Amino acid sequence: MASTTCLTNTFRTGLLVANQDLSSHTLKLSMHNNVDLLQTTTQYSTSGEIEGTGYSAGGATMSGATAGIDNANHVAWYTFNDVTFSSSSLTADTVLLYNNSVSSPTNKPSIGVFYLGSAKTSSSGDFKIVMPTANFSSALVRLA
Repeated sequence: MASTTCLTNTFRTGLLVANQDLSSHTLKLSMHNNVDLLQTTTQYSTSGEIEGTGYSAGGATMSGATAGIDNANHVAWYTFNDVTFSSSSLTADTVLLYNNSVSSPTNKPSIGVFYLGSAKTSSSGDFKIVMPTANFSSALVRLA
């Protein structure tokens, strides 16, 4: 396993050409297991995507988007509400944040890959992904 935690190259390039609009596009979080997702991951893929009770292919739609900027540290940040897959039986070690609204030049381009540190499991319970603190040093998406 070589999955990592990073913003993808596709996202960074998409920002420069105005292809990624986090405030108006539908963003989704898919869950994966035993697959390499890296900074070079270009788009959502079903490769290694989990299956199980309480999870649908494509993952969850993100909500509660919040943006901010820390002028003293020169960092813009973006985060979301926690994601819960209720009454689920799942195992995942990596999540992929992607833009479900864009189809060109890349269909469903990736935003970030987030390795969970190890495989996490729920068994007939909630699988909850807790978003980091919304600030310049911890938010899910940070640009310096």
